[in-house]
Amino acid sequence: MASTPRLKIEGLSVSRGRRTVVHDVNLSVMPGDLVALVGPNGAGKTSLIQAVCGLMKPDSGLVQLDGADLSTLGPRDRARALAYLPQDGTVAWNLPALEVVALGAAFLEPDGARARAMAALEEVEAGALADRGVAELSGGERARVLLARVLASEAGLILADEPVAGLDPEGQLLVLERLKARAAAGQTVVASLHDLSLAARFADRVIVMDRGEVRTDGPPAQALGPTILRDVFGLTGHWLDGEDGPVLTLKRL
Repeated sequence: MASTPRLKIEGLSVSRGRRTVVHDVNLSVMPGDLVALVGPNGAGKTSLIQAVCGLMKPDSGLVQLDGADLSTLGPRDRARALAYLPQDGTVAWNLPALEVVALGAAFLEPDGARARAMAALEEVEAGALADRGVAELSGGERARVLLARVLASEAGLILADEPVAGLDPEGQLLVLERLKARAAAGQTVVASLHDLSLAARFADRVIVMDRGEVRTDGPPAQALGPTILRDVFGLTGHWLDGEDGPVLTLKRL
């Protein structure tokens, strides 16, 4: 394992208008980690991800990608360093799915972009969609195409904001299995999730945010302990032994 964090955040604060939505966040994420960012609505998850992407200007603090200050990176270096999957699955033009995915690789390797795009579509079991216009796809099909676009970039850091929102159970598992496999291969994945059971199942680490602050950060069974479940989410939970590892079951207080 490399000794330099792929992502390092120090003292990061971010505002929307006059309201501070991320407050003094510090964390490091190593190559090979899959980190689930969880918390109630309005906890600051999306704002934190957008600040790491450079889409929001921090009030204070530092974001480093592979040891380089994010603010010093030009577009090409930033594209090599990170790939962003936003919540909004809108695509402006009705391009064929293959062309949309190729955009994820074209900036880095124009000559091989289509081949990498096709490989990424096959990886998410969407090769049959290659020639179909994205506006003609279902929401779940389009989600696979947009995930493939991120995977085609082969960036060291993948930032996925609610990547399983609106997907059926099979689609949710496919997305998280693919992100888990990319982390196991050496990329770094930070994904915001609302489903705590999925976070517990797939994440190496869980970071819990509440009111713009990191409340806890650790292995799933530690981060999603009784106190955090009660105080942050208004839930009680039990950890069970499942065939694929520990399983978190939840109920309301």
